[in-house]
Amino acid sequence: MIIVVYSPTMLRQGFVEDIISCSWIRRFRTAGECNLQVPFRAENEELLRVGNIVMQLGGREAMQIVYRKLEKNSTNMDTISIRATSLFAWTGQRVNIAGLDSDKYTPQGIIQKLFRENVTASSVAARRIPNVVLRSRSAYSQTAVDYSAEPYSELQGLIEEQLEDSDMGCLIDTDPDTGIHTFDFVEATDKTETAPIPCIFSVEFGSLGAQNFVYSVENYKSTAYVQGGDEGIVEVVNNNYSGLERFEVGVSASDIQLESTNPDNPEETITLTEAQVRSKLQKRGKDELKKSYQLEQTFEGTANQISALQYKIDYDIGDRVTCICTNWNVKVDATITQITETYSPTGLTIAVVFGDGTPTLKGAIMAAIKTRS
Repeated sequence: MIIVVYSPTMLRQGFVEDIISCSWIRRFRTAGECNLQVPFRAENEELLRVGNIVMQLGGREAMQIVYRKLEKNSTNMDTISIRATSLFAWTGQRVNIAGLDSDKYTPQGIIQKLFRENVTASSVAARRIPNVVLRSRSAYSQTAVDYSAEPYSELQGLIEEQLEDSDMGCLIDTDPDTGIHTFDFVEATDKTETAPIPCIFSVEFGSLGAQNFVYSVENYKSTAYVQGGDEGIVEVVNNNYSGLERFEVGVSASDIQLESTNPDNPEETITLTEAQVRSKLQKRGKDELKKSYQLEQTFEGTANQISALQYKIDYDIGDRVTCICTNWNVKVDATITQITETYSPTGLTIAVVFGDGTPTLKGAIMAAIKTRS
């Protein structure tokens, strides 16, 4: 493995070849990351500076160094360790200044509007990120949704929310010759067993070397009591749960009130109806449940590199594939949301996270448990 290092403006600085270890983590709906450790040498120390951009030689995915540590390891070797994040993290450097409250946009349209207004075509020139473009893509067949985003909300979180809700993801292509970073928000590619060209992962088929299923309610909450800034206005989100199926949490939303000061004009008062306040409280509660209190449901596997399935040819990040575990009576159609490439002296290991299909997965596991009891 060879790492090419660029300046923040994509001027090539040099190469790093003497690598102790490297994990290159690609993610479909949020920022990926690279964790790299190399021997301490003057040339490595000069190249691997915070702010510089790293790419794999011949690759089209870029990551920016955000952390660096110099240390002496357990074998008395001086080393440099860096962590870099994919360019999706640049959206975390912006807030959505204008807010958005509309029922006219599809999830794809919401994402594109948020991205344009805060990254590529902001009315404030200083907010635009140089050399970033949004790919022009024909509209998906999605329906418009009722959407509301508060002003000054973090842009990355708003985009991630829409990606998850609509089974979309973000792919970023960096051209090392031009220095242009093209953001593309895409739907998952269907490669399930009924697709024209299917991709099936299974230990029994030889395409997975190991796999594990996790289902946990340790941090789960189903129902939120959301209290606004006005006394007596409380909204209950997901009030249909009962008994032991009901996991409650309280959410403070004191900023949502009948009358508030306009953040753009302190002399102006914004007045809402009680119905509008309750609608905002409902959304705040749903967002908080989704962000902080979800069920932990994951299916992970280590891809067998000697199987018939070839990485980046038969499967890649953002593909919706079929996963089968015959012994557990589990069959799941799931989107590949994360791939970790681990480089070490022994070679390359590919670990895959399948991020969707969890309700089916839960049912299949329960069915398997009942079958074996």
